[in-house]
Amino acid sequence: MNKIKTEKVFDFPNIVMNIANNNSIIFLFGRYSPNKEFFIAWNNSHCCAINLTNYSHYLYTGGIDINNAWIANNGNYLIEDWLHNNILSGQIVYGRLNDYFLMKRVFTANIFDTELTSDGEWFSVQLCRSNSEDSHKRYSFNMKTLKWSSIRRKI
Repeated sequence: MNKIKTEKVFDFPNIVMNIANNNSIIFLFGRYSPNKEFFIAWNNSHCCAINLTNYSHYLYTGGIDINNAWIANNGNYLIEDWLHNNILSGQIVYGRLNDYFLMKRVFTANIFDTELTSDGEWFSVQLCRSNSEDSHKRYSFNMKTLKWSSIRRKI
């Protein structure tokens, strides 16, 4: 019989495990920032963004169906929440870990994809087709100016 070779991808940092244990949470997914100074961990309903140099963190507990999360080199983060499967909608939660800035936006179309730049200055959200004003739109957000822009784009 052939043996299956497994490869260790990464360990969750100890601080993540401590936060999870203290809050009775099991994180299923995680991602380091490109510079490895920040970490974001999530499951379907919780997300935790952590500064690995001073251990400050933000624990988001309002998720319904978190699908993805991103964290940039400056601690800015983006959480993609698909909300309920039976309605065409999704929301993103975004903020700055270093100063606890937090906002969210709900869309009237399902989320197809999200991206956060490595420097944390911009993020984008691509939405799916729907019978709403958000159908096929790609939104971009500038975290410095706090301004939105959008284009309609078929996927």
